[in-house]
This record gives sequence, structure tokens and C-alpha cells, in this order.
Amino acid sequence: MKYLRGVIGITRLDRIRNDRVREELDEEPIINVIKRQQLKWFGHLVRMDEGRSPKEVWQARSEHKRKRGRPKKSWDNVITDNLKEKGSLQLKFNFTSVYFLQLVLHVNLFSLATSRCFNSTGVAA
Repeated sequence: MKYLRGVIGITRLDRIRNDRVREELDEEPIINVIKRQQLKWFGHLVRMDEGRSPKEVWQARSEHKRKRGRPKKSWDNVITDNLKEKGSLQLKFNFTSVYFLQLVLHVNLFSLATSRCFNSTGVAA
């Protein structure tokens, strides 16, 4: 934000809100950039071969007892929320992981039931 304010030539002492600065420079809010990058990485992760380390780490599940209280939000939950916010998910790949199939069905049950159907190979038509 400091950089953007410098581009316009204003300081915090001018008491102009960050939203107005971003609006004036046609800059996208940082939260949207982060969500887009997360979904981009998720796409790479889904297309990876089964033996790749990042995919194995993503598919691994902890076997320890969780602590008291509300569970922390996992990366899967964040991606699920991003996909729900985005709308529908366009499936253009084979389901190689049962876990991923469950995740996608959980995320987009409402959109898959209404707008898409699967062919015999498990790929959205």
C-alpha cells in the first residue's frame, strides 16, 4: 500500500482510505490475488503425477488426536471456500485420487447436480 500511495503522491497524513487508492489506480485487492494464486496452485496439484511429493503431502492425513476447540481451517477448506465463491468448477481431468473425488463432490455438489453430468470415465461432460 505504501508503494501505491507513493505512486499517487499521497501519504497516510492525507487520510485517504486504501480502497480509494486501489480504486484510483485500478489495482485488484490483495485478497483476490491470493485466492487466484491458491486456485492456480490447486490446479497444478490436481494435474500432478501420483508419485510427486507435493501431491503426496496434500493427500496425506494426520493420525493424531486433535486438540480441544474448533479445528483450524485447513488448506482444503480454504480451497473449498474459494471454489464455492468462484461458482462452478470446470472438471477437465481424470479423477486419480478417491480423496480428490470426494473433495470435488463435496465442494460442488449443488452445481454438479444441476449443470453437469459425468461420463463413464469420471470426467465431467
